[in-house]
Amino acid sequence: MCENKDPEPEICSNCKFSDPYRSDNLNFCRRHAPRCGLSDSQPAIPDDAVWPLVKDNDWCGEFEAQ
Repeated sequence: MCENKDPEPEICSNCKFSDPYRSDNLNFCRRHAPRCGLSDSQPAIPDDAVWPLVKDNDWCGEFEAQ
């Protein structure tokens, strides 16, 4: 008899595009190229482009398993 294993939830912490940041619950999303002009929640570094920070339990619809 085969056991049905529940799939991993489709959240950022389980996505192949997620790269851990310095915090336990934050990750860089590397799904697309780095971006300039970040939101107020991420301070901008002049002339630098960065990947957006996402929380472990965020979800965007472009999930791909690791």
